Amino acid sequence: MYALKKQFEVRIRRSSKTRYEAGSICLDANNQVFPLAYGFGDVEDEMSWTWFLNELKNAIGSLEDCMIISDRHLGIKAAMEKVYHNVPHGYCVFHMVQNIKNDYKRKDVSLLFKQAWKAYRKSDFKEVMLEMMKVNRVAFEDLMNVGPGRWSRAYSHVVSNIAESMNSCLVHAR
Repeated sequence: MYALKKQFEVRIRRSSKTRYEAGSICLDANNQVFPLAYGFGDVEDEMSWTWFLNELKNAIGSLEDCMIISDRHLGIKAAMEKVYHNVPHGYCVFHMVQNIKNDYKRKDVSLLFKQAWKAYRKSDFKEVMLEMMKVNRVAFEDLMNVGPGRWSRAYSHVVSNIAESMNSCLVHAR
């Protein structure tokens, strides 16, 4: 998970069969990546995320002018609504691509989704989404219900890969 302007990403990964590790990764004004906070828990659920986000809020305060980017884990969504309810919450398109492949099992839908999220201009985005509506109306409606501002480059930043980079650098330290 990360935010625009004061960019940061909260990432969770299984550190053993029963423990989870959550981390907040930031981009500073010079686009330099650095770790902000780490936490460990027994399960990845709403309670663990609420605790982590409360601790993050106690440490850094409000997240004005930010947008949190994460996967679509329900625990994160519920915790965000409790702790940072005024902060926009976007979704990482890498995770959305995997969901679209699993949910619709159609290459044309996956390809159109990739074109839509990669579009820089809203006009290009709308053109691709009109094609999506013709190809698979259910996929189109599902994506529009999520909201283009949560996943489209034309509307916002859309990937959460800075945490993946930091996790790769810190793998030996763990």
